[in-house]
Amino acid sequence: MNNLSENKELQDYASQVNDKLPEYCKSVIQDFIPCLKGLNPSDSASESIALAELEVERPKFVESVEKAFQKRLFSDVIFLAENLAVFYERRSYLDEWVDVSTYALEAAKNSRDVQSQAYILGMLGRVFRIKNMWAEATEYCKQSILIYDSLEEAIKTSNSLKIAKAEILDALGNINRSIGSLKSLKDAVKQFMESIQLFHEANNFSGELRALDGLAQVYTKQGKLNEAKNILEKLLQEKKEVGESDFSISITLNNLGKILRDMGMFHEAEQTFNEALMKKKKLLDWRGEAVTYHELGILKGKIGNVTDALEMFDQSLEIKRQRGDAHGQGLSLVEVGKLYAELGNFSQACEPWIQALANLTKESEQYKQHERLLLQEALEGVDFKELSSASLDVLKNLDMNPSQNQELLDLLSHQNQGNLTNDQQEQLEELAKTRDFYLLRRSQAMHEIARRENFR
Repeated sequence: MNNLSENKELQDYASQVNDKLPEYCKSVIQDFIPCLKGLNPSDSASESIALAELEVERPKFVESVEKAFQKRLFSDVIFLAENLAVFYERRSYLDEWVDVSTYALEAAKNSRDVQSQAYILGMLGRVFRIKNMWAEATEYCKQSILIYDSLEEAIKTSNSLKIAKAEILDALGNINRSIGSLKSLKDAVKQFMESIQLFHEANNFSGELRALDGLAQVYTKQGKLNEAKNILEKLLQEKKEVGESDFSISITLNNLGKILRDMGMFHEAEQTFNEALMKKKKLLDWRGEAVTYHELGILKGKIGNVTDALEMFDQSLEIKRQRGDAHGQGLSLVEVGKLYAELGNFSQACEPWIQALANLTKESEQYKQHERLLLQEALEGVDFKELSSASLDVLKNLDMNPSQNQELLDLLSHQNQGNLTNDQQEQLEELAKTRDFYLLRRSQAMHEIARRENFR
């Protein structure tokens, strides 16, 4: 009987603790999130402490959002999601960010809170941009902008609404910067300009500086390197003068390093990257650290130091593997392949290039561009017998549209059966230059896999 009583007491206590979880997490957020948002004076040490404390409490966050939603504490759900965003972004806990944001969006709809709906839609746009799922990111941001446009009169007199809309425009600018087409870059300039103006009107200097960072990166892609360099050098000086966080400064340093590298100022670029890397390590910013190692790898490759370049890419890849950043691994593997290709070793280049396809997010533009380049050009003339089984499996499993070219299908069938005539071989080589070359590459991979299986 005593055991039953004790169990009942423990269950009651656990239930009370669980019920108080949202309130507890709110207090944790109030203690540490302002430091990450730059709302109070901070340095790299206090930022690191805040991140460490939030990391300890992290297992409770999603559960607290779920609990608040179940109890219909919709304002608490929204508060938790909006404030946890900076932590999830800093630590790259993207799936958790999506989970809490999805709860928050439903909470905002249930409470008919239009302004929160707009903000959370924009937040989902930001997280999907970081996940390199640009179509989804764009759709969320556009839905958010539509709501803010309907609030035009309220925005004129509300700094918080100006800042919220400016953040969405900043996210859209970064999406279009990443896509990189002429039109998207032109749109990105317009979006960053509007974002900068709104941040300025709202006296949000940090936001203004962040949007300027993005604008400079667009200018870099447009080939306006001097303009980009001037913006970032001024930006870096202003950030240091006003006491911006080391996290913010490290982003500008990394962006400036890329421009200096592209301008051929390799020594200055390396110094700038190393300064960024030092700050990122102090902040335990693993995603930023991996990005800077990646950029250093490109730099080392440009000056012909292949050994050091491969070492930098290895450092970047190791961090990304540990943290499960598959897309980031793909980006680095593409660059490793380029190093081998520049040395004239295309067979060796194909291994990391093919593995990149297995890692890049399929919905991303980087995947589509790399798939096209690899299958259309890089694999031409490669002896499939030299490829590893892992690479052949990647090619075999590519999600391609079946060809409707019956002539090509017949020729591939003859090739796989080993009874292709010389004339048919010539026909196959001509057809390989058409839009159906994807099928040819996969067929070649499957043929080699079958040959190895038979050999066993």
